[in-house]
Amino acid sequence: MPQRSQAVLEPRKRPVQARSTASVNAILEATIQVLLKLGKERLTTTRVASRAGVSVGTLYQYFPNKSALLQAVLKRHLDAVTSTVELVCKEQEGATLREMGTALISCVF
Repeated sequence: MPQRSQAVLEPRKRPVQARSTASVNAILEATIQVLLKLGKERLTTTRVASRAGVSVGTLYQYFPNKSALLQAVLKRHLDAVTSTVELVCKEQEGATLREMGTALISCVF
């Protein structure tokens, strides 16, 4: 089975202006909302665009397909988790392993 090209999953362009950033943020938040409400199988770019309050054309300016949209949502989530874990580890410097473990569990869950 052929592998998908990484380029197909990459965003088409990055938002530059504040309005563009707001649109991309709305699209990503709408993706999460549609996923939670309908599941991955029923998630469509049309549903996401409608929920985000943008046109499908606007969505496609930034995300070439549903897979790219899902990858962007996952990347954003993992980046947030990584930042949180790094912050907690810095805050817990010098603490016991048990204290650090408890702090990490508390921040993630």
